[in-house]
Amino acid sequence: MLRLATAVVAAAALTSAAAAQKPPKDKEQAYAPDGGGFRVLFPGHPKVETQSIKTPAGETPLRLATYAATDGSVLLVGYTDVAAAAPSAAEANVLLSSVVNGLAGKDGTVTANAPTTFGPDKLPAREARIDRDRQTHRLLLVLAGGRLYQASATGSKAFVGSKDADRFLASFELTK
Repeated sequence: MLRLATAVVAAAALTSAAAAQKPPKDKEQAYAPDGGGFRVLFPGHPKVETQSIKTPAGETPLRLATYAATDGSVLLVGYTDVAAAAPSAAEANVLLSSVVNGLAGKDGTVTANAPTTFGPDKLPAREARIDRDRQTHRLLLVLAGGRLYQASATGSKAFVGSKDADRFLASFELTK
């Protein structure tokens, strides 16, 4: 399960930095994919893709939506199924911590890594910041049952602390 979490984050990080399109900015757009179980507000139309990632348990889809601004900042939301059932509280803590450490890798620095809960069901979650490759990654990770969600803002320190990044991350919500 920990290897899967690292693979999810590594794939998401590569996608956000390398493959995010830079669409023209248009009006704010709600994004709620069928079967995704969440809703988030992007400042424009996101690029949507599905990658297949290899895990010790086999291949699993990683679904991503990214929006890149002209200044290179990126908003990302992604999800993948990491377990057949909800892990224990201790397992969830280890999983979320491994995701943060996996994204930081050997060249990044974790500058914040706070366990928290998310939503009315108080799901296991993590808020983190990572400095890597001259960018700051601000992450919200949520574990709902066996599904791992990631919402992130990546760019300059000023961008990840901006009202735009705050609004995007605050707009993330799980749906039924």
